[in-house]
Amino acid sequence: MKTLQVIVIIIFLSLFLLATSMRLLPINADKYHVDPLIKGAKGNEGGFFIAPNHADEIAPIFEMSKSDLAQKLNKIITENGRLIAGDIHGEYATYIFRSRLFAFPDYLSIRVIELNENQSTIAVYSRLRIGRKDLGVNRARVEAFLHEIN
Repeated sequence: MKTLQVIVIIIFLSLFLLATSMRLLPINADKYHVDPLIKGAKGNEGGFFIAPNHADEIAPIFEMSKSDLAQKLNKIITENGRLIAGDIHGEYATYIFRSRLFAFPDYLSIRVIELNENQSTIAVYSRLRIGRKDLGVNRARVEAFLHEIN
């Protein structure tokens, strides 16, 4: 019985240390702030890439100006993520998200692209920092904020 208690305590402490250490990882904005049109990786198991062409999914066209779309996206994304570099109203921006349980960091780089005065689209590269597979988390995140815009 005492052995079981020790094992449970060791497991609990290990999980606590894992969760704590993930939050303490330094954020290297220079490394993870990338233009999604250049660095997006189609078929990456640890991420999701959406763009006007050559992506995991073709980006939708929004019936709004680049400025309006950027403003809406920034509001939606910053509800759960935090800007670490760039400006969504400028060229492109990168945000960090953390998983609920262990706070694993994921990065999302986004560029809003003007098609004409009243239409725009996006390029998004959302990916994990640690591990190889994200179990669809990055795709779900991007699809959720696209759904919220529409």
